[in-house]
Amino acid sequence: MPNSDPPTEAPHPPRPRFVTWLTVGVLILAAAYLTRFAASLSAPGLALAVPQGYLSGTGAVWGALALALGFGLWSGRRWAPILLRSAGLTFLAWYWLDRLAIVQSEFSRHTRLWAAAATVLVLAVVAWGVRRPDVRRFFQESQG
Repeated sequence: MPNSDPPTEAPHPPRPRFVTWLTVGVLILAAAYLTRFAASLSAPGLALAVPQGYLSGTGAVWGALALALGFGLWSGRRWAPILLRSAGLTFLAWYWLDRLAIVQSEFSRHTRLWAAAATVLVLAVVAWGVRRPDVRRFFQESQG
């Protein structure tokens, strides 16, 4: 008698803890930038150092990118590590350009060293984490 069971798909590999925590961080970033976008649309007429459209545009772009990346990381999409590298490095370049060229406050000047240290630390942790064998396997074996 022929086997009448439907073919079974290989189960998804379990999501590594590093990917879970990275996704949480990315989604927090998405929430912050989408909040920036929403708040900029209803901001009162304050004297700003940049046009209001800059706040709306950067909030929308970084919020949407982080939301898409969060989805890709959580679901193990093969494109997620590529987007993480490209969007992450672009975000850091924009962050530092924005911080050095636009944000001109005493607080910003006093916290530059700490911000630079945090940048290096985050880059190192993410670079280490995405190279782990279980993380690489998760994105290679997941459907997407």
